[in-house]
Amino acid sequence: MKQDKRIGIIGVGRMGEAFIKTLSTSYYINIWNRTPKLYVGPNLHKVNTLKTVPELLEYCEIVIILVDQFKTILKILEDVSDLSNKKIINCTTLSCNEAQYLQKLIKSKNGTSFNAVIDNLPKQIGTKQAKLRCLGHPEMWKSVINIINKISPNYDYIDSLPDKINIVDDMQTNTYIDSKKSKI
Repeated sequence: MKQDKRIGIIGVGRMGEAFIKTLSTSYYINIWNRTPKLYVGPNLHKVNTLKTVPELLEYCEIVIILVDQFKTILKILEDVSDLSNKKIINCTTLSCNEAQYLQKLIKSKNGTSFNAVIDNLPKQIGTKQAKLRCLGHPEMWKSVINIINKISPNYDYIDSLPDKINIVDDMQTNTYIDSKKSKI
């Protein structure tokens, strides 16, 4: 039996838990984590832990990825053949090349993607101190803006090219290397 439409969250670390706590005040949430982990916060009746990513994708049109690194995203998506009608919001810190690759990978599986770089601590999610810098297709933006606003009332929508934000993200995390400076 199909459940009502839900938001899917992949990754239940500290940031994932903060997203679940905030979003479950308004939405039903399905979660999946590499290592089985039950959510034990508020609104528990609105949160469902699933055993597989395909199961999560079956019930969720919008999926937020909050994992530790790019290779984890690739491992999660490798067994997923079709993302038709799925909107993937990536909140994992990526380099520009990784963001471009992820966008192409999701598109090749018929999904749409959106990058939302987190610029705050988990305890700030859902408050005016939360800051997301978002990039993605304007139509997808329109369809997820209520979710983004719930997570970060102080968001920025920067552009429709998801890799542009990662230049700023790379500079903040000191992974960006200016080619002119590296020749010195």
